[in-house]
Amino acid sequence: MVSMKIFNLKSTPHKQLSSKDDDPYSLSAVISELLNLDKLFVHHEIIEPGRQISAPHYHSNSEEFFIVLEGTPDLIIDNERLSLKPGDYFAHNPKSNSKKYTIRNDSADVASIIVVRSSSAQDAKY
Repeated sequence: MVSMKIFNLKSTPHKQLSSKDDDPYSLSAVISELLNLDKLFVHHEIIEPGRQISAPHYHSNSEEFFIVLEGTPDLIIDNERLSLKPGDYFAHNPKSNSKKYTIRNDSADVASIIVVRSSSAQDAKY
């Protein structure tokens, strides 16, 4: 008997994230809560055209891994833009990078990404 439950991103509830000024960011689903994960913080982000996942930031202690599932968003690191496409992946390591970053979708199509962080600790620096 299988002891793992299977979930699907398309049927997973997402909530609207927004800035302190109520500007909308991405739609986010915290997958790690559904899976009862304690040591990983996993979330799925749906980035509508003209939106980004968050304010530019970096994590002082947490490692992060990103993979683009759909769309063509941009990774913005200290105002430098890098174009992304489905299948692209990258990571943030706080030991080697303290530049602020975000992911923004300025295309006409929806983009989505999976983010895996080594901790759910609130160590973001804006």
